Amino acid sequence: MYFHFPLNKFLLLLFAALILAVAVLFTFDFKRYLYGSTPFFPSVGLFAQEISGDFGYVVRRVGKGILKIGERGLAALGIMNATASSPPTGPAKAIGVLTYHRVVDFPDNSNVPRELFADQMKKLYNAGWRTITMKEYQAFMAGKLEVPEKSFVITFDDGAKGSFYPVDPILKEYGFTAISYIIVTSSEKPKSTYYLSPEEIKRMLATGRWEIGSHSYDGHHSYPIDPVNTQGNFFADKLWNFEADRLETPAEVAERLYSDFKNSRTFLEERYGVTVDTFAFPFGETGFITAGNYPEGISVSHEQAEKVYNYGFLQAHGDDYRFNYQKYPAFLAKRIHVDHDWDGTRLLSIMEGGNPKSLPFTDNFAVNRGWISSWGTVDAGWGSLILQSNDETSGASTILDGSLLWDEYEYNITADWESGFPFLLADVENSKTYTACAFSQGKVRLQSARGGSTVVLGEVSDPSINYGNGVNFGIRVLGNTAACVWDGKVLLRVSNLPDRSGGIGIQTWNPDVGTARLTIHGISVLSL
Repeated sequence: MYFHFPLNKFLLLLFAALILAVAVLFTFDFKRYLYGSTPFFPSVGLFAQEISGDFGYVVRRVGKGILKIGERGLAALGIMNATASSPPTGPAKAIGVLTYHRVVDFPDNSNVPRELFADQMKKLYNAGWRTITMKEYQAFMAGKLEVPEKSFVITFDDGAKGSFYPVDPILKEYGFTAISYIIVTSSEKPKSTYYLSPEEIKRMLATGRWEIGSHSYDGHHSYPIDPVNTQGNFFADKLWNFEADRLETPAEVAERLYSDFKNSRTFLEERYGVTVDTFAFPFGETGFITAGNYPEGISVSHEQAEKVYNYGFLQAHGDDYRFNYQKYPAFLAKRIHVDHDWDGTRLLSIMEGGNPKSLPFTDNFAVNRGWISSWGTVDAGWGSLILQSNDETSGASTILDGSLLWDEYEYNITADWESGFPFLLADVENSKTYTACAFSQGKVRLQSARGGSTVVLGEVSDPSINYGNGVNFGIRVLGNTAACVWDGKVLLRVSNLPDRSGGIGIQTWNPDVGTARLTIHGISVLSL
């Protein structure tokens, strides 16, 4: 007897059965256990997303297993070589920390699409990068734990549903871990379709792949700073006291900030039974922005946070190295904000560029090996490094990421000097603290910059210093002595300087806005 049951009817019945099963499950406490007070229909969507994510994880694992078996078989027959990712070569000296907010299905010019996030994690994993937990990060920075080179940390701000559900299957696939920074009042908001509920946070922690940190108790939005409701930064400004009809006093600012930091940590630890000892400053930029009405507010915020937490995270900007160095532990730590359009290759390039570099070092700029733009326009790659002022700047500046630990070296460049005044930077602690040889036609100065204040240490005139293509000049730093070099000849040497260490950088400057330009074709840095 022949029985025919059309495939389309079977799929329709299967779909109906699935809908019925979901409806029955979500009618009872199952929905609350999984998603807390999240409304019904968004919960169904999250449930489907979890099922889809788990199914995709299984499919990818099976596919990888089949691929590995096939590669081993071909290798055994001598048809191809077995492939394996190269492991790190030694212990880490610094750690990069990535920060995201949400991972989304469709590009929104703000958050990273799921496809790009998956590509980023794949490229990092294949290149030998591995995550460490925040506990391991803290132990490493304290010198109590050795971790492999290419270790890094993944963080997500706000505690959004979109930072957990699309991400967790990908973390699981590569054995990665992450930290979610929670806003207390937002996480406790009932029926939220954006923020993770307490039940979801507990499930997230139960995976073993996630930790949590504080992102404020209730400071992640603007507050009035005057009687007409002009909005200001909770962590940087004096807020308006409507009852007293005045701005807060400095003592009141400090008390308010400490209360937010303390209340957030206490609440999260009691709610979830975990240690919460790191803080991510909201909006990422506190510490880099100028306060609206209280210039001291940023430092007060940092001081109060340090009373409660072991580390406070800010976003790295172009004026500093991107990684956190074990040799220089500090309460304020840096994170790399992953832009919405970075693919895996772009992120890998930035991570490889930030990884500490060894001497000797040469660069022909075939690719960008970590040159960070501090100001102006900086373009590295295709055989040259071009520094050029734009319509709003009088110059351009760059530092080489990953060079902070360098000490006692000679640094030379070959460049086309077309206009302006080139500066070679050595002992670079950041873009405002360094030793520099500043060249102009017929003259060179040795100067020291500390926190933006510059002191001239010596100056000499020499007619050989001039514009030209393929000119060669450099700087030497050895102990408490620094020297400026032109075409292999030491023109100026100054001793009795503080014995410092640090990386390298380059600047070009001209008083006329938009006219400075320097094209570098190669550099070499040799230990002395």
